[in-house]
Amino acid sequence: MLIALSVLAPPSAEPVSLAEAKAFLRLDHTLDDALVTSLIVSARTWVEQYTRRAVASQTLRAVWEGELDSPLPIPRPPFTSAVEAAYRVDAEASEDTFTPSILTHGEPATLVVSSLPALGEGGYLRLDYTAGYSTTPEPIRTAIMLAVQAAYDEGLYELPASARALLDPYRVIWE
Repeated sequence: MLIALSVLAPPSAEPVSLAEAKAFLRLDHTLDDALVTSLIVSARTWVEQYTRRAVASQTLRAVWEGELDSPLPIPRPPFTSAVEAAYRVDAEASEDTFTPSILTHGEPATLVVSSLPALGEGGYLRLDYTAGYSTTPEPIRTAIMLAVQAAYDEGLYELPASARALLDPYRVIWE
């Protein structure tokens, strides 16, 4: 069972630039640049939560515990590459690294765990990996801009219906 998903390294660049967001908002001043930059990050995060995808390249950590049914879906597609995989069989054991077997022929990518020992109390399986689009699809970028606009213009800090409509085809249902 997946017990934790965390961001180890956020995207180095957002899918929507400050200049693009300001053009979308029709802003021609710099007074709100810090606010708009913050709203872009928030909007990307809302989009990632709604779609269950990594919409910009980032490093993530997934941790599973308990009885693991192989293969395990890797959260937040699209999967790019494994950084490190490790496991601990129980609370008393030290962590051991291993070379993961990852199937990428479908979405989401899956982690095969058949060669690992059973995990006892306090045991876990950890996968650090990169995920996200190298080029974010335009409907997702537009949804981010719509969310920025709703937050900036209306103080609406959630995804507007128009953004959700653009994102629905990208939603991951398996999690």
